[in-house]
Amino acid sequence: MQIKNLGSEKTTAENSDIIAIQQADGVTCHITRENFLGNVGGATSAQKYIQLSETFPSGSKGGSAPVNAWSARKLNTIKTDDTGTVVLDSSTGVFLLPAGIYYINATSNFYAVGEVKLRLQNITTNSTLLIGSNGYCSYNDNSYTDMQLRGRFTVASGESLALQYYCRVGGSIYNLGTTVQDGSSETWTIVDLSKIS
Repeated sequence: MQIKNLGSEKTTAENSDIIAIQQADGVTCHITRENFLGNVGGATSAQKYIQLSETFPSGSKGGSAPVNAWSARKLNTIKTDDTGTVVLDSSTGVFLLPAGIYYINATSNFYAVGEVKLRLQNITTNSTLLIGSNGYCSYNDNSYTDMQLRGRFTVASGESLALQYYCRVGGSIYNLGTTVQDGSSETWTIVDLSKIS
């Protein structure tokens, strides 16, 4: 294989695992085919994907929200777990991840709860790892909102986590999720996690 404009002295055999790359200053460097292909697009083999959700049968209602206190979304489903080691308590929504650094992108549905926000809470250490922005869905206008939480965090082995919410108004069976009744599952919260390292 010959890299364009490198000249015949800078060629490699067709089946070689070494790729010659010429930098802007004319210096030729070599990289293994495995490292080159492994980093195309910024992908890393260490990254693992996890998706948790709060999912119930068609026609289910999310229930009334407790007010003026942090409460856990009832995550109850592991949809994807590339690590093969996530543990989820479906009765409480508390989950355990392998130790590491993660990026989270969580979305949670609310109805007529007034002021609302999300946070990622480390239950084991009683510390807040991430806190989301403020949101509002009017209880006078019967409005809905999707709250989001994004960010990077680190977790140690054996630490329990929960996606929690805080809202100011309750009293509706739809506060924590509406019902579409299309025959598919009702999903009110989705938590996407990428294990960076």
